[in-house]
Amino acid sequence: EAVSAIGDAALSGFPPTAQVAAQQGKHVGRAIRDGRDSEFVYRHAGSLCCLGSDNGIAQLASSSSSSSYFNVWDFVGAP
Repeated sequence: EAVSAIGDAALSGFPPTAQVAAQQGKHVGRAIRDGRDSEFVYRHAGSLCCLGSDNGIAQLASSSSSSSYFNVWDFVGAP
């Protein structure tokens, strides 16, 4: 029988974040449902950081197939 580990329990080389764990959970669920295993491919959707009250910074993945990123600065609370 196969044993699967996902999220922080997996030594996958990916960052231990909820984004990775959610993608791994979907991957394992589909593998169990479909009865076949395939290699997990992580797709980074971007990063978000709260910088205090009403401020933050984000790095979002481009919608193109390349691995480029663009940065978004959001200072909603700044005058």
